[in-house]
Amino acid sequence: MAKLIPRQYAKILYDLTKEAKKTEYDIILKEYIRFLQKEQVLSKVKYIVQEFEKYSKEKEGITQLTIQSKNKLSKNIIDEVKKLFEGKIEVEEREDKEISGGLKVRAGNTILDATTNAQIERLKRSLI
Repeated sequence: MAKLIPRQYAKILYDLTKEAKKTEYDIILKEYIRFLQKEQVLSKVKYIVQEFEKYSKEKEGITQLTIQSKNKLSKNIIDEVKKLFEGKIEVEEREDKEISGGLKVRAGNTILDATTNAQIERLKRSLI
């Protein structure tokens, strides 16, 4: 039988826990770990947990934004970026010294690159 990808294992865990009572979590998790062991995928637990966190947030309507910039951004700038998206927003901010200015925002599979690096690259391509 073909192995599932981490996201599929994460969906299984989500379905098992979404309506469970807190008192049932221990039992569910023990059985789930046994299932992963039987599937011989315990080495992928780190990735399954990451996918579970992402999937849970998606199901709860939370958009995860990753904002990269050269330096730490002010709360006002982060709030302005958040206004571009609807619903509940969680922000992870990353400093990237490779960026000379501007910022790059990732929301799911969408990347908005407003860095000066990207603008210079686009200008180069338009001149060639």
